[in-house]
Amino acid sequence: MVTALLIVDMVQSRRRPAAANGDPLRGGSASPTLFDQPLDLRHFTLTDETGQPFTSSTKLRGKVWVASFFFTRCTTVCPRVLAQTAALQQTLAEQFPTRRVVLVSITVDPVHDTPEVLRETAGLWQAGQDWRFLTGEKSAIWGLISAPDGFRDHVGDAAPGAAMSVSHSSRFVLIDRDHRIRGFYDALDEEKRAELRRDLKRLLE
Repeated sequence: MVTALLIVDMVQSRRRPAAANGDPLRGGSASPTLFDQPLDLRHFTLTDETGQPFTSSTKLRGKVWVASFFFTRCTTVCPRVLAQTAALQQTLAEQFPTRRVVLVSITVDPVHDTPEVLRETAGLWQAGQDWRFLTGEKSAIWGLISAPDGFRDHVGDAAPGAAMSVSHSSRFVLIDRDHRIRGFYDALDEEKRAELRRDLKRLLE
């Protein structure tokens, strides 16, 4: 059993992309097979909190960015995810003041979460210019999240009686300057958030 675990760890390390200094990124909870064919997220267009089109190929070109999913009517997981995003914003401002990282919060309830609602939410969380809130057509957003060539995450209607009306991930998704996903990190797990901070540091260096 020990030998098998060592082999799995070796394979996982080989498949994870290395940062500029040659060290492999931890990748949070990402499956090692995720990186066999890096996902390309350069081609999507949604609407930002100002009501303007937000196209990844231009707005995120050449930037490291961190995506997450939420909706404003959620009273359980989403406020905690937003709180951790705000904490990450503060960490980035202190450690990387040149603003090389963009935070992207994408609503999974776009029918309710209009640009006006998102603009109010951004104000409540004191979001800076590098923390963007995106909405759009529900089919486009849910497709982007769940598609094999998208975020490859999950989203859907919650089960009857569930605390949230929409079931979605509480993970941060780290994307590099070439629009490739480099890892998934549970926003509610301190150990995974620490991995994200270490991986961000490696990418930025």
